Amino acid sequence: MALLVGPLALLTLLARTLSQTTQNINVLLVNEENNALAEKAFEVAKEYVRRNPSLGLAVDPVVVVGNRTDAKALLENVCRKYDDMLSSKKTPHVVLDFTMTGVASETIKSFTNALALPTISGSFGQAGDLRQWRKLDVNQTKFLLQVMPPADILPEAIRAIVTKQDITNAAILFDDSFDANALYRNPKWKRKMKQIQRRDRERNSVVMDHKYKSLLQNIPTRHVITPVKGIARDEIKNQLRSLRELDIVNFFILGSLRTIKSVLDAADDNQYFGRKTAWFAISLEKGDISCTCKDATIVYMRPTPDAKSRDRLGKIKTTYSINGEPEITSAFYFDMSLRTFLAVKSLLDSGKWPSNMKYISCDDYDGQNTPNRTLDLKSSFKEVKETPSYAPFYIPDDDPMNGRSYMEFSTELSAVTVKDGASIGSKNLGSWKAGLSSPLLLTDPDNMSDYSAQLVYRIVTVEQKPFIMRDDEAPKGFKGYCVDLIEEIRQIVKFDYEISLAPDGNFGNMDENGNWNGIIKELIEKRADIGLSSLSVMAERENVVDFTVPYYDLVGITILMKLPRSPTSLFKFLTVLENDVWLSILAAYFFTSVGGPPEIDMKNLQEYEGTSICIIEFEFEELAQNLITL
Repeated sequence: MALLVGPLALLTLLARTLSQTTQNINVLLVNEENNALAEKAFEVAKEYVRRNPSLGLAVDPVVVVGNRTDAKALLENVCRKYDDMLSSKKTPHVVLDFTMTGVASETIKSFTNALALPTISGSFGQAGDLRQWRKLDVNQTKFLLQVMPPADILPEAIRAIVTKQDITNAAILFDDSFDANALYRNPKWKRKMKQIQRRDRERNSVVMDHKYKSLLQNIPTRHVITPVKGIARDEIKNQLRSLRELDIVNFFILGSLRTIKSVLDAADDNQYFGRKTAWFAISLEKGDISCTCKDATIVYMRPTPDAKSRDRLGKIKTTYSINGEPEITSAFYFDMSLRTFLAVKSLLDSGKWPSNMKYISCDDYDGQNTPNRTLDLKSSFKEVKETPSYAPFYIPDDDPMNGRSYMEFSTELSAVTVKDGASIGSKNLGSWKAGLSSPLLLTDPDNMSDYSAQLVYRIVTVEQKPFIMRDDEAPKGFKGYCVDLIEEIRQIVKFDYEISLAPDGNFGNMDENGNWNGIIKELIEKRADIGLSSLSVMAERENVVDFTVPYYDLVGITILMKLPRSPTSLFKFLTVLENDVWLSILAAYFFTSVGGPPEIDMKNLQEYEGTSICIIEFEFEELAQNLITL
């Protein structure tokens, strides 16, 4: 009998102990319409707590669901539910904020900030993007907390790829199908697909709003970030043509597998696959990409659960039927909810939760009476030891949590080859760990260059010997001095090129209406990148195109000849005067030497003094000057 009583007594004592340590957690959950994955994950977390009494928790939620664009209605609804909680003496321990972006998210941030309500938010936004939480003091940063959802951190993989591959131009096309996919798969919603897409485009512009300024900030990459336009293939084809006209050759598709397929099919119709373009597909979903492409290679990135979390994820999915897609999004909201419950319980159990927590109603708030809080919810949230269902949360130690915290999941990077609409192979390229500045980890960095768009310049020219001559056996179909020159430049700068002739065969002249022809016209209208020819530099041409330093300068015609050799002689100096001149000099010298000076009248000696000498001196000076001149 004693053996039977002992176990019963122990069980009774254990039950009493558990009932004494069970903490009731009052939660105000604020969600927005069409975020069904978050609400489902919260319900699973609540059920998980109920089925695991060892956690010592009991969750009592009040749920508010609002429209993203109707801030006034949302605030009135939240205030009504919050005031009801105060009236029933069930003051909320924590607000779980599942709003994503837009005025709904900012409304809840303003509400919780004004009333100083401990909050864990899963909204989109990096540091400084949550406008109503920008100017928090030190105490506020410890209980007004935000964790970036996977859909907000995954685009940072694009930054890692662009940096690693030195990509100079990029088009980033995105969608927001994380909550709409379930509707697409339901037949009764198919007739409303266009309305859903229209709604998604409105949401996309908000979800990616903060990425426009931050995604490729301080990176020398010319880029366009734009939502996928429509669901019709022709619409997407026209969108891709517009992007190609901007000389963009690197395309990133960020979205659901359905969206990725639509864009790839449109690209195949436009014949945008090949060495001139590179395609990257990034999705939160766990499936494989597909398309009807004839011959395409796409670099595909998708998240994978941590090895330590896979068993737990499988059990939760099996036991609690949490099967929403994307899987990582469901796991994120489940982990965030459960971690929030456990963090609040830890504060209550340890006595760190203030016993005299002050609450004010919405009506009592006057803009100046926000309660002071000294609650360190951040530390408690960070110290939760519960095994994550997908990947651990990264929470900085010293910096504020908002805009810097996220699920630190890993992604697989692979190259998928599709031929005639069927995937024929996938090659592992590496991985990327979620983070705001995480690098791309490649298995073979040199091999990754095979999946980047090659820099191919379009060269236009005119046949003219010996500069440009057609040669079918030459690698580029042409040979000549200009081809040799561009080939030397190519080896130094590392690019590829194609050569084509100007349609009209002209170099480029402007008519009286200001219209150009020939090579200049092709460059102006961006059908060519480089004009390669013996093209003269003219002021009119320099107004519309840029010239290199001239590599060939032809000023008139020059004839070269051998310099003749002249014989040398000791009497070379005699050649400076003609023979007649030398004879005259000798005759004058003989006459003046033999005949003597003429008689001079003594009376006029004074008058003639120095005259003959001056004349002779003048004659010899003039002679010497003539000699020097000759």
